[in-house]
Amino acid sequence: MNDLVRLALAIGHTNEVKENCVIFNKALQDYLDGAASGIILLEDNEWNWYAHSSPHFTKETIESSILIDTMEDSTVLFFNEKNKYNFLPKQVGHHALIPIPSVGYIHLYRKDQSLTPLSEKIDQMQEVIARFGTSIHNLLTCNTVKDQLKSQQALEESNKKYVDLFQNMHDAFLTLDHNGFIVSSNKAGKKMLGYGEEEEPLINVADIVHPEDKERSSLYFQKLMKDGFYKGYEGRVFKKNGDVIYVQVNSQAIHIDGEFAGSLDVVRDITMQKELNQINLTNKLLLEEIINTSLDAVINIDESSTITEWNKQAEIVFGYSRKEAMGAKLSDLIIPKAYREGHKKGMTRFLTTGEMRVLNKRIEITAINREEEEFPIELSISPIKIDDQFLFSAFIRDISDRKKAENDLLKAKQEADDARLAEQQFLANMSHEIRTPMNAVIGMIHLLFETSPREDQIEYLDALQFSADSLMGIITNILDLSKIEAEEIEFDDRPFNLESLLHSLKSTFQFKVRDKSVSVIAEIDPKIDKLLSGDPSRLNQILTNLLGNASKFTNRGTIGVNAVLLEENEKEINIRFDVHDTGVGIPKDKQEIIFKNFKQLNKGISTKYSGTGLGLAIVKQLVELQGGKITVQSTVGKGSVFSFEIPFKNSNILISENLEKEDIRENSDHLLEGIHILVAEDNAMNQKLIRKILEIWKCPYQIVNDGLEAIEMVKKEKFDLILMDIHMPNLDGCETAIKIRNNVDNSNHGIPIIALTAAALLDERKRVFEAGMNEFITKPFSPKQLKKAIFKSLDIHEPMSNELIGQGQSKIGIDLNYLKELSGNDPTFIKEMIHMFLDQMPESMEEILLTFAKDDFESVYKLAHKMKSNYMMMGMKSQEKNTIIIERLAKKNQPIKEEIEPL
Repeated sequence: MNDLVRLALAIGHTNEVKENCVIFNKALQDYLDGAASGIILLEDNEWNWYAHSSPHFTKETIESSILIDTMEDSTVLFFNEKNKYNFLPKQVGHHALIPIPSVGYIHLYRKDQSLTPLSEKIDQMQEVIARFGTSIHNLLTCNTVKDQLKSQQALEESNKKYVDLFQNMHDAFLTLDHNGFIVSSNKAGKKMLGYGEEEEPLINVADIVHPEDKERSSLYFQKLMKDGFYKGYEGRVFKKNGDVIYVQVNSQAIHIDGEFAGSLDVVRDITMQKELNQINLTNKLLLEEIINTSLDAVINIDESSTITEWNKQAEIVFGYSRKEAMGAKLSDLIIPKAYREGHKKGMTRFLTTGEMRVLNKRIEITAINREEEEFPIELSISPIKIDDQFLFSAFIRDISDRKKAENDLLKAKQEADDARLAEQQFLANMSHEIRTPMNAVIGMIHLLFETSPREDQIEYLDALQFSADSLMGIITNILDLSKIEAEEIEFDDRPFNLESLLHSLKSTFQFKVRDKSVSVIAEIDPKIDKLLSGDPSRLNQILTNLLGNASKFTNRGTIGVNAVLLEENEKEINIRFDVHDTGVGIPKDKQEIIFKNFKQLNKGISTKYSGTGLGLAIVKQLVELQGGKITVQSTVGKGSVFSFEIPFKNSNILISENLEKEDIRENSDHLLEGIHILVAEDNAMNQKLIRKILEIWKCPYQIVNDGLEAIEMVKKEKFDLILMDIHMPNLDGCETAIKIRNNVDNSNHGIPIIALTAAALLDERKRVFEAGMNEFITKPFSPKQLKKAIFKSLDIHEPMSNELIGQGQSKIGIDLNYLKELSGNDPTFIKEMIHMFLDQMPESMEEILLTFAKDDFESVYKLAHKMKSNYMMMGMKSQEKNTIIIERLAKKNQPIKEEIEPL
């Protein structure tokens, strides 16, 4: 137990002053580590020792030491043998006097030792000394008042027969002497004042009365002295622990031999009642304030529809003052005549059956004001039962402004919807008008590539294809923006190989920047060893936009993309993509606006680099719609890094397993030979394109210009498949398809129909499938895309080559186009690169086999990484793919040799 706590517990053990002092002095010596101590009290103007523990404490010491007439309640007086008048509080000598408020001093002494080390303990015990002084003062007062014993004995005898009642009363019962000291208390009194059952609250009630209540308490005491009693005093008193409580007191004076000897007080703790009253008062005032400041008109009526409450807002809404409304009938003031009878019947029905349709609901009806003008209101009625009577409380709000705003909003919304519909129609038409000729342009480019063009012609075709792709990218961005705004964007969910996607992007952009001193980098985290499940087309669109910007704004250095695995579990793979460049950079104050629609950094940027300002806006929305986020870090003159995260589903298919199952497909054009196809297309250029493609495939065909001609044609001939343009004169593709499907007597009514359209909006796709068509191809399309759609519609499977990757039977295919593009078709450079390849690769092959035999997988990984780029430059796709797999497998924490060896 703490020493200071022990000292406090040594107070007030008996009713004897001497014994109390001895007990306290002993505890004091323990607390002060054995320093000698004594207690000096002033009695009848004389100083007397009441306890001491040293021969140095003599009467002469008292007389020579205490040279002051008044108590210093807050000062410790220090003195020594040479200077008995040194009262500096911080200069502790051999002796110290500590005042005991109102009664005397504590004298401390240490022979040949300073008391300074005890200064902190002396400071800490001031409060305990004050309590000790109060206890001794009470005892001295009781002992020095000569008639106290007589009064106390008389009081005890007069109350002896009431001891049991006294002790067990619910209320506190206190006996006070003529000075106001509590002489006795029942259990309830001790508990109320915070004392234990064995403690006596020997305190003067004047000391525990709250300062703010002292004056009123004094008036009640005067009444007690005058009338001999008082009732109903309410005030606050302090408990032993300092808490404040509210009490109600009834007091009866006690007289002995005609002299006032004290009082009997019955005291009740009314703190909870006071708090409840205060809460009720506060709630009442708050409720009144809420009602009067409410934005709603608050009206109360009784069972006869008489108004019993009418707040300020009701005055404003209806024009009647509170004085005019109170006591009037509700129907006479605010209910239109047409509804008064219904109100009366509703009240009667509720009072009879307890049912009313409008109760506890928020409804909109019509009301009238003082001028009998009708206006819309929002009404809520709640029944309140008080005793056996119902009171109805109505909250009413004038919604005239809101109704007007709603009507204005509906009008504005309709106008906006009409504008959006017009915009979508415009985009659909624009898409069709641009995509239709672009389909012919891009299709013809594909066909020209198959005619073995000269090298200079290939260069022209590359330029044409690049320009066509750029224009299609702009069209796609505009259409995607429209889809996003209309909330019609869709995302596929299918497994795909991220590494293959990044590799294709790298090849594409390496070609695009062939005229600049720019390298393209594509790196993937080796820990990404599974196929991702998501929308590869949208990911490709995001990366293409970002890499397109990077290539546009970078004239020297590098551009590229890194894919980093952030988190993987059984259900999800979270990946961060960092698209970086060493280009012009973006000023810090412009980095926020670049993600907004049609925003570019400044006019100079727009003039120099061109663009719509839509790419990054669409990128941001595509990322966020897939549950990701995108950020940018950039320094002007040094470059930028666009980072975005996308959570993909985990396909749980290892890339190595998937690659081993891939096959080399043979040319499958011959499978289309003999398939009879009807083409419904009104554009002459597209007719020519499709005609050429079908002739290459050796497909018999018929071409018609509109839907009416198509319907006539299916009556004449049997076809295997229909290619149907959507937008045609006379009868469009969807209407034509519906008529063909509905004519069950026609042999062609159930054949596959593939929609060909330049409009890529979601509504167009829905319309296509609702019309009963099987597939959907957006113009422009390549022959490969068309063939894929036909195969799918006719359920034709492409044959697999017998030469499978990873079985030692794969062909060594070489494609030198990359070296040609890189060198501007310089034969000397190409020849040098081939010689370097032939010189280095046997050595690399020997080295990788040797390190593999030694299980040195780190070296295997590094060599595979090095060899991969060499194969890429030679266009050796099969070997490049194998080194990619080796690289990944060797990078695993625990590589499996059997997986790597066949490769």
